[in-house]
Amino acid sequence: MKRYYCLVLFTLVISCHQVQFFDLDGPQLVFCQYWQDSVFLQFNEPIKYLKIETDESQQVIQPDFPKTNFVLNKNWLNHKSKDWLLTMIDTSDNVTQLSTPYPKSNSDPAKLIIDKLSLRYSKKQNQFITLKCIKSGDISDYQFVFFIKGKEQKLSFQERYLKKDETILIELGKKEISHESSRFFSKPLSFFVNNNRLSQNYSLIYIIDHQEKLLDYLLYYHSDYKGVYDILEKPWIRDQLDFFYQHQVRVKLIDIKGMGIHKPLVRHKNDTFYIKTTTP
Repeated sequence: MKRYYCLVLFTLVISCHQVQFFDLDGPQLVFCQYWQDSVFLQFNEPIKYLKIETDESQQVIQPDFPKTNFVLNKNWLNHKSKDWLLTMIDTSDNVTQLSTPYPKSNSDPAKLIIDKLSLRYSKKQNQFITLKCIKSGDISDYQFVFFIKGKEQKLSFQERYLKKDETILIELGKKEISHESSRFFSKPLSFFVNNNRLSQNYSLIYIIDHQEKLLDYLLYYHSDYKGVYDILEKPWIRDQLDFFYQHQVRVKLIDIKGMGIHKPLVRHKNDTFYIKTTTP
């Protein structure tokens, strides 16, 4: 009986004791991008105060009820700003200040694909990649990503409207080489990457848009150098595969065996690649 009374007393003590929880972490921004004609912000918890500052303007938002999602009119924002400062306060009065890149806008995005790749080079020809526009639009803040000896390189595109079937020529080599206009059906938008060349054994190139969405990629290898599984086991390749998985892309490797100075890798209409013999 004594044990019974002790157990009851212990239960009463425990039930009357109030456990206190403290929120010590400040709110965090988890998502930010343009959405139609507005800027969409999402936080990891409800916030009751939000202050946004750019180089020339600021806005304070105090909603009637704390919330996690905010939709802002983009017109008040200074589009010349590269960064903006956010000050957030949650329901426990935790404060977070965050400097983040300004969200990128592109109301009429183009669609680009990798159309041609030539890795062989000579005194008269650099390595080159041709990108093709398959949907007219703006390429502002698009990036062409490539890897030199496993190290990521990026080529950013500024504001430019491309029509369907227009091309972008990217050359890699020791020096620029002039070309006759007859080489292309129309004059392309050209870029030269100095003192860099892609590996002729294996590498990866891809295109991302202004929201870092994957548009197209090419992961190639030479079957005389290594097998498919050997390439996929390269540490920097494995790191990039996570990026492709996030975009729900099933990665394919393209064998470039047979490529020559006048035999580039060309995209077929059914989105496959093949070696095509061209005239000098």
